[in-house]
Amino acid sequence: MGGQAGYGLRRLLLNSDGTPERILATGERKYLATDRVTYVVGPAWEVRTVRKIYSLFLDDSLSCGAIAHRLNKYKVPREEPRLWSRNVVQRILSHPKYVGSIVFNQKTGRLRSKIKRNPREQWVIEPNRFPAIISLSRFEQARSKLEDRVFLRSDKRLLQDLREFIAKHGKATQSKIAKYKTTAAHATYAHRFGSLQRAVEMISAEPPRGFSSVQLRLRLKFQLQDEFSRVLTDAQVPSQKNCGVYTSSRHRPVLLDVARCYTLLGDTERWEIRYSRKGGEGISCIAARLDPENRSITDYLFIPRLPKAVQRIRLTEARIRSMGSITATLAETVQLLLSEGATP
Repeated sequence: MGGQAGYGLRRLLLNSDGTPERILATGERKYLATDRVTYVVGPAWEVRTVRKIYSLFLDDSLSCGAIAHRLNKYKVPREEPRLWSRNVVQRILSHPKYVGSIVFNQKTGRLRSKIKRNPREQWVIEPNRFPAIISLSRFEQARSKLEDRVFLRSDKRLLQDLREFIAKHGKATQSKIAKYKTTAAHATYAHRFGSLQRAVEMISAEPPRGFSSVQLRLRLKFQLQDEFSRVLTDAQVPSQKNCGVYTSSRHRPVLLDVARCYTLLGDTERWEIRYSRKGGEGISCIAARLDPENRSITDYLFIPRLPKAVQRIRLTEARIRSMGSITATLAETVQLLLSEGATP
């Protein structure tokens, strides 16, 4: 153990028969192969600070960043001349050495390669090797709370939390979930699933009477976006979405939509394309065309350049063919988009 002991701890040099010799200074190592090094509890004021960190986290529900800010505000010194940070506080709250355990295999460094941190499951932990600063129960509480932080929750866990929230509160809106700290914010769901509404749709079971036209169209649009992203990923084409418009250095800005069918007098069918909030004039469009009942996708439309419109436009099949193409699969449609290049 040649590295630093960490805040609240010190390295103690033991001779061959286990007799303590002296506390090693920072950077100092043993010089005899028969000697051993272990940890001991450090200065009393550091020990008090470690316990205060646990108290602020568990009892006062402060975040790691807020704790670091408070320690810096009151100019609490560290074991080295540096400011406190969120990562340092998190390490104190999660490292087994604070319950008297020595940890080996935290890092790996092969010849002529950079040292890398090993995942926690590869650590070798030897418990009860020196006096603990924190009780095991407090340590486990802190570790459990750290692992339950929103940004560490899996997608499955986030969806289950949302399902339980809706069952308890009736519905999930941006303002409503903001009132509950134990529930992820709408921004988290937007980052993971595209939007809060999309996450809600993913957990919504089809009612006995079926989805409404609005619900079904929304689900089909999400399906279109997912499939479009998969096709681009397979083609190794990066793309970013903003307000329903996808942009890339490899293709023109393209609007994705689900074209709903409208049957007018004389059995004339038209398909409606809704423009995004950013506008759609001049950009490309890929739309999944629905059947006359608006229940399923029949084929795909590709329009290289959308005409000027305020919010939406309705097109007959003849006009669609005059402006662009109709394909059987989305992959074919994407190839038409990529063949247009990235010229705006």
